[in-house]
Amino acid sequence: MVAAQLLLVTTTPAHKQQDYVIHAPKREILRSYLQRNPAINSSRLFSYRWNTVPPGSPATSGASHGVELAWIFNPANAPANTSYYNSAVLAHRSWIAFAATQDPNNNGIEGAVRWPSYGEGTSGKGVNLVWDAAAGNSVEPDTYREAGIGYINSIHRQFLV
Repeated sequence: MVAAQLLLVTTTPAHKQQDYVIHAPKREILRSYLQRNPAINSSRLFSYRWNTVPPGSPATSGASHGVELAWIFNPANAPANTSYYNSAVLAHRSWIAFAATQDPNNNGIEGAVRWPSYGEGTSGKGVNLVWDAAAGNSVEPDTYREAGIGYINSIHRQFLV
């Protein structure tokens, strides 16, 4: 039964590791915070999913944890491809705007996809800004690999020491 449920997470080892270490805990923390603090639903809680695979990397490797940091902290690290560079500049300026004003949308870039707070317009599930230099940035419900990540979050307490 456990093996069958874990297959719902994904079929690639890189994604399984990211689900256990990154996505499941992040979703659990954000959703728990929303449930316990409903007044902040439209406030200063933001989430993203980086879906930009660096050029030259196989698409099957996915966008591994931390790959965005080189681009966010120095957009000049992004490849010359305009969509990658523009996405890096937007991410960089959004993070700076969040640090300075607690709102990543104060980034000064007209026409950028608006980054909603995690609890906006959802029924407790949350939303992510998806950074995708190839397909364009977008907003999605935080239901990415919902079944498998939900399973991980349903059993995680038995592994705590």
